[in-house]
Amino acid sequence: MKSAYDAATAELAKTEELLQTLLTGLSSSSADDEGAGGYMGQLAEAKARLAAAGTEAEQAKVRITMAEKELKDKEPRAKKAEKEGEGLIKELATKRADAEKLRAKVQSAGWDEGKERELLEKQSSHSQQASALMDVSIFLVQRCRADD
Repeated sequence: MKSAYDAATAELAKTEELLQTLLTGLSSSSADDEGAGGYMGQLAEAKARLAAAGTEAEQAKVRITMAEKELKDKEPRAKKAEKEGEGLIKELATKRADAEKLRAKVQSAGWDEGKERELLEKQSSHSQQASALMDVSIFLVQRCRADD
């Protein structure tokens, strides 16, 4: 009988300790604070994490919705810009080809920038000489008329 009583008392102590641990997280026989907060504390912590995760999920959904709307708004503009860009690229390629053709024509004609500058300087010099000769000619004509 004594052994049954001791076994029942030990079982009762174990059950009370389990209840105490579940409610407070502290074992009545344990001196350290390992597992502090107990079952209820862990449950509250898990609920808080769940609520935080739910809030983050809702915020992420809102951001996704906003990003999808922005994408929907910008996609037609991007396609239009792409088409315009293709046209400009083709036009640029055409202009480059035209410029290259003109360079080839100029080179085949024997054009030289230095030579052109020299000829322009000679032309300017000749124009000045012609002007001076014209002035002398006018002077001589006037003098001849004055002598008559």
